[in-house]
Amino acid sequence: MADATVMGAQKAGAAHEPAAPTCVPGGQIPGSGGRNPAPGGVSLTHAALAGRERVGLDSWFLHFDVPELASRILPGQFLMVGMRPPATFLKRPFSVADAADGRITLLLRSYGEGTLEMSRRRIGDPFELLGPFGRGFRLDAPAARAVMIAGGIGLAPFYILARRLKELPTPPQVWLVYGERSREAVTAGVERVLHFDRVLTYTEDGSAGERGNAVDGFRRLAAAGELTGARLYACGPHRMLEALEVERERLGTPAEYSMEERMGCGFGICQGCAVPANPAHSAQAYHLLCKAGPVMDPTRVLWSHPALP
Repeated sequence: MADATVMGAQKAGAAHEPAAPTCVPGGQIPGSGGRNPAPGGVSLTHAALAGRERVGLDSWFLHFDVPELASRILPGQFLMVGMRPPATFLKRPFSVADAADGRITLLLRSYGEGTLEMSRRRIGDPFELLGPFGRGFRLDAPAARAVMIAGGIGLAPFYILARRLKELPTPPQVWLVYGERSREAVTAGVERVLHFDRVLTYTEDGSAGERGNAVDGFRRLAAAGELTGARLYACGPHRMLEALEVERERLGTPAEYSMEERMGCGFGICQGCAVPANPAHSAQAYHLLCKAGPVMDPTRVLWSHPALP
């Protein structure tokens, strides 16, 4: 695979020169009151697949050379991605793993029909990239240490977040706690990414790194007193975030969670990405992650298992 220390900068070889991307402005996000989370708002970009790298048993990096779109991506935002001709009716949401030097990188894990077909596409095949959507991670509230907790494919937004944090005038230390099922599922090369100062890997079967999961890693850092003055960033399955929130709340560590939910549109129309709002911090009953998120202050969410051990 291409050197993962320069995510998005290495250009994978192509069988033929991909067509130049075209961009169709999308205007304002419906219901946003004119407050687009990203400069320039949502647009539809037609682009050819510029590179693909297999980085795990069922995981791939997909690369697209789309300078205009790449310049507008904020860490934590996502794209709705479709293929041409479409293999499925709905586009699929993807966190942007990186956006640098005019190239966007997505981390894909083939779960079902749509993502499996995406993983089979070849260099030069046409795609549609709709976005960027959502609110990303804050870069105006840095701490001396940024601790990122990633469960499985939740690793994706931390490549670009780590890069952007390291570009700050006073960059923090960036630690990654990364949990997977097994060695085969671990994304290759993550330990060599230059923007991560420390990488702690956990697998459920102990076949790579330490035995356990990403929340276990957080607990061990807390027990060792290594979270003092840190800011927490997390992304992973809902159940993982619930368990993490119990631990985080005990410590009072400031945090942002990028939440995963099914969604069909990205505009708030389908209502598929609704999560219950915490009535103590919100006047509404639900948050739509495509608009209020996907990155959320965890105190604004009503967690269904507040007493997890």
